Amino acid sequence: MKIIKLYYLLLLIMLLNLLCFAGFEMPFNQYYARVKNKKINVRARPSTSSEIMYQLDKGENILVISESGDWIQFRPKDGFFAWIHKDMVEDGIVAKNNVNIRVGPSLSNSILGKAKEGDPVMEVKRDGDWIQIEIPRNMGFWIAKFLIKFLCPADSFQEYMLNEKEAKKYFKEAEQFRRLELTKRYLDVNHDRIIQMYQEIIDKYPDTTEALKAHERILDTREKKSMTSQKKATMSELRRVLRLFDEAGNLRKTLMLNSDFTEEDFNNVVSKYKYIVDNYGNSKEGRKSLEHLEELNLLKKAKQKEWQRVGGGTFEGKVKNYTGLVYPKASHVLVTGGFKKKVVCAIYSPNVDFRAYKKKRVTITGTIIENRSSEVDYPLIEVEKVSLS
Repeated sequence: MKIIKLYYLLLLIMLLNLLCFAGFEMPFNQYYARVKNKKINVRARPSTSSEIMYQLDKGENILVISESGDWIQFRPKDGFFAWIHKDMVEDGIVAKNNVNIRVGPSLSNSILGKAKEGDPVMEVKRDGDWIQIEIPRNMGFWIAKFLIKFLCPADSFQEYMLNEKEAKKYFKEAEQFRRLELTKRYLDVNHDRIIQMYQEIIDKYPDTTEALKAHERILDTREKKSMTSQKKATMSELRRVLRLFDEAGNLRKTLMLNSDFTEEDFNNVVSKYKYIVDNYGNSKEGRKSLEHLEELNLLKKAKQKEWQRVGGGTFEGKVKNYTGLVYPKASHVLVTGGFKKKVVCAIYSPNVDFRAYKKKRVTITGTIIENRSSEVDYPLIEVEKVSLS
């Protein structure tokens, strides 16, 4: 079985070689191409030294009928004709073999191709010894191959053009929708719908020019969507800063009107202003917050001594008997200084016998439970722990 298959393969190769030897040419699969650049020179022959016939514009479609190295030959536009000497034609038929067909009525014009004896000639008009004819279907002009891009085979060009017509219709609709959306406030633009409309063109008509344009539009819309998301986040943060600034301002007014505020209240105001300064120092709110922090710092210094008497803490001094009347609970006091003693605080504890520490320097830890600053300049401490210094 394998031997039979090999026999037929060899027979086919021999037949192809015989056809080539006999001068038979394999048919060229014609295809349509699209010009990539503007003002492309069209030449009579596949050479940069050949005369320029005209120029092609970017996006023009051409039917490629043959190739030669780095050049392609294509059917010229309607309205372009070739020339043949009248002596080479009899009754509309080429009378001799290998007759030159030129791009103009002169021997100095470039040769477009050669006609064989018996080829029909479609005469357009005469000019002296020359006949202007329609360009034969197997002849055409030349451009460099790298200046075109593949479009589609010749037999499917009509289908391609129909798809391109439909693609243009949908692309126009997508463009109208996009322009309408971009007239809206940027937060209200429906970027997802714009992207969807262009993506449908790419999915349905992927080989059209409109598909390439739709891809560019999608990239641009995605970028705009990303920028809008960032703006939304910025606006949200800005609203938060304005809210914090208003909250801090209201608390600050309360501090200024009420002298009986705690250190916790003060720190709450300061933390809000600091956040604004740290994150938005260059904004109007940031600059205002910095001014308010300086004012609050002066207020803090005025309140610092009072805050030290509120809450808990550690205190040092010598233990002495309490002889005052302000704090009935107190049994002893802590004093500091040399000859003239200064009372640090009055102390008491249900669990500690201070008589064991009398006239000794101690360190106590406790909680301030009374602060009669209007009568005495020291607080009452409930002692939790006492140790010798």
